[in-house]
Parts: sequence; C-alpha cells; structure tokens
Amino acid sequence: MKIILSLILLFWGVSSARGEQAENWYIGPRVGFVSPFTGILGFEIQRRHFALCAGLPGTYGAKYYFSFPRKSWYVGLYVTRFNYTPETVEYEEGVPYDKKMVRRQGVGGGYRWRWGSGWDLDLSLGVGTVKDTAEYRGVETLRWTGTDIKAGPTIGYSF
Repeated sequence: MKIILSLILLFWGVSSARGEQAENWYIGPRVGFVSPFTGILGFEIQRRHFALCAGLPGTYGAKYYFSFPRKSWYVGLYVTRFNYTPETVEYEEGVPYDKKMVRRQGVGGGYRWRWGSGWDLDLSLGVGTVKDTAEYRGVETLRWTGTDIKAGPTIGYSF
C-alpha cells in the first residue's frame, strides 16, 4: 500500500509542477464482483491514459486506457495478496488450518463506459497464476497452485 501511495504522490507532484489541468485526473471509488484490479470494494486514480487501482481484499492493479477520457478498452497487471486467520480452526478437504495465505497475479483487460455524470461501468477479465497455502500451528498443510481466471463488472463514480 505504501508503494501505491508513493506512486500517486509522485504522479500528482509531477503534474502539479507542470501545471496540468484537473480534467486530466479522475479519482473514484469502485464497487463490484471481484474485479481483478479493484477487488470487491476499491478505488482508482487515473491520469490521462494510466491508472493505479487498489481494493479489498488486498488487490492492486495498474491499467493503460487506449482512449481518454470517456469509453475505452484497457489492459493491465494485477496482484492480490492477503492473509486470513479464522477465529477457530477450520477444515478444507478434511485438513485443519488456522491461517490461509492467498497470492495471485496476472494480466487482464476490459472495457469501461464513462458517462458525463461521472458514473462509469467497467467489465474486466484477468488471467493469472494462483498460489494459496494453508497452515496449521505454523506447519503448511495445504497448497493450491494453478491458473486463475477472474471476471467482474464494477461500477464507480469519478471526481
């Protein structure tokens, strides 16, 4: 998260030094169905064709929009990293665990419609690798690796 905030401040600082106009920037919250770029609940900061995204659970992304500022196709990279610790021991495939780690990364793309009112709709698709592990009392008990396909619509509002 510190890296994302640092990049945002860098983008803002460079554009402020150049005297860029506010219409080159869009900042807005997003909500959706497990977008590879913003998760379930997140935000996106866009400067002309480039955007940085972050969301819950532990999702980060970077996008390149082919057109600015309205409707556009885009491509990008995403990473998801988070840990889950249940209150009590849980079981999966009959194996106990008390901590689960999720690691996913990939490439994706999609299409975004943005209306003059500030509302937008984003349809995305991502393909990447997944490595989920589970531990019980500090010992790895399960591991899942493979290919992950994530698709999700999100809606947002841009300021």
